[in-house]
Amino acid sequence: STTTANPCNFRWDTNGTTIASNGTPGSTANQLNSPYTLVIDKYDHMYIADTQNHRIQKVVLSSLVITTVVGNGTGLNTPTNLLLPTAVYVDKNQIIYTADLSSYRIRLWTNSFTSTNIAGANSTFIQRVCGLWVDSIGTIYAADAV
Repeated sequence: STTTANPCNFRWDTNGTTIASNGTPGSTANQLNSPYTLVIDKYDHMYIADTQNHRIQKVVLSSLVITTVVGNGTGLNTPTNLLLPTAVYVDKNQIIYTADLSSYRIRLWTNSFTSTNIAGANSTFIQRVCGLWVDSIGTIYAADAV
């Protein structure tokens, strides 16, 4: 498989089939705007950090249904929103972990509206997380591209 990205879409197969987005940046459910990272869970659901839309998009790969699972696109720096998400990870219990570029934090989401701050609060601790991983005992690893 190969992955290619531009500011508005991801491709994920050897034929270059578009899985998420229509090739035009935007904020509707089937559009992305500067997707930064993605992860695929054990159920073959793809989660995309849709950075400029301030949300995490979930793509069910078997049906290509796309839904917003975290964030509402406003970019407000509140406990229920994202502000330029740059990394996403989903663990075996379907807990979603996100990193925000402009709020300088890593958060855990048990559902779309409930988050817990795990790390950060200002640029002294976290700046530009470009990758997240959580091991089997819950230790969080973050690549901070400062």
